[in-house]
Amino acid sequence: MDIFEVYEKFKELPEAEQIKLRDKILEIHPTEKSVEKELPKKEKGDLKIKDVKVGQKKIELVAKIKQIKDQFKNKNTGDPVAIVRLEDQSGECNLFVYGQESISKLKEGETIRLIDCFCSGEFQGDIDITTGKYGGFALK
Repeated sequence: MDIFEVYEKFKELPEAEQIKLRDKILEIHPTEKSVEKELPKKEKGDLKIKDVKVGQKKIELVAKIKQIKDQFKNKNTGDPVAIVRLEDQSGECNLFVYGQESISKLKEGETIRLIDCFCSGEFQGDIDITTGKYGGFALK
């Protein structure tokens, strides 16, 4: 069974089981939570930015990094956070990326695949997506 098949089986599990498995993997292989992930490059079924709704979970979409807008320290943890402007054919949104290791991989003009992300809100008409606790990205 290759990684694509494993990932498809994983997505079929109930969310509680997915969380347990992820926690177990992180115990064995600790890593920064939003580090670039080695996951399938599935194109079919990806969301478009205009279709994302506030509160939506398990967001998977492909977009272009238009701009790395801002970087700051999280006031609670002191960890670095970057606000990245993404665009696809349907619109634009903001992506919040946590951790210096993840932030340093981002470059304007590159294509990014969001994996298991969360829409945390909307501000001035733009949706905000975060990698969150379990989400991440892969660069194409």
